[in-house]
Amino acid sequence: RTYLEDGIKGFSFSAELNDNLSKLRLVFGMGNKEADEIVLDSTTASYRLALRDAVKSGKLDNAESPAKVLQALCEGLRFPPEVAAGIHEENYRTKLESIISASKKLEDADVEALGRIRKLLCVPKGVVEKLHFEICGEVYRNAVRSALSVPTESFTPSLRDKCKAAKAAVRIDDETALKILGAEARKQMNSFIRTSKSIRNKTDAQKEIRKMIFYNQGVVTPLVQDVTKTKAEAAAKELAELM
Repeated sequence: RTYLEDGIKGFSFSAELNDNLSKLRLVFGMGNKEADEIVLDSTTASYRLALRDAVKSGKLDNAESPAKVLQALCEGLRFPPEVAAGIHEENYRTKLESIISASKKLEDADVEALGRIRKLLCVPKGVVEKLHFEICGEVYRNAVRSALSVPTESFTPSLRDKCKAAKAAVRIDDETALKILGAEARKQMNSFIRTSKSIRNKTDAQKEIRKMIFYNQGVVTPLVQDVTKTKAEAAAKELAELM
């Protein structure tokens, strides 16, 4: 490990170094798995440093193609591109989490900073969407859970406003908001159904279903309409199928 780390200080894993490491592995009687783990650990640490330097120096900002710079770093260190992609995702996640945890919202400057990271590290669109759904979506999800947890008669306009404000603050689109709202609403609906099925008295069981209908009309539907009115009818149809 010491020999390897000294050899890649310049962020270059030469053929000579690779050959010497193979010989050293045989001398020490090391298994391939053990040796490969050391190589991966050391080159990962070196790649992180090289990436940090490329960002701080402006090398990536000024590059015509950041992807080619990143590819050259991987090739120079014999570093797996898929592991590098994981590091890029981790860096984007860390930045997004730090912003959301501090203010629970995305300002224009935050969006610009995240866009720069995405561009420099070539983070795929699908990865960005996944992270925003998970991290930004949690802010909206918490607001939705609070709104859905109250009885129909306790649902107030202020709860609707909090959900709308949370959605706008973290800048999630309507489709993402509907996925989150739909998942949380289904949990509540299924709770009504489970309770109804557990009641032996048919009349009392029907009362529970009636509560669910009022709950859908008074709580769920307004929240859906706040996201997009065009989806409200589809939500009503899904409830009918659920019943």
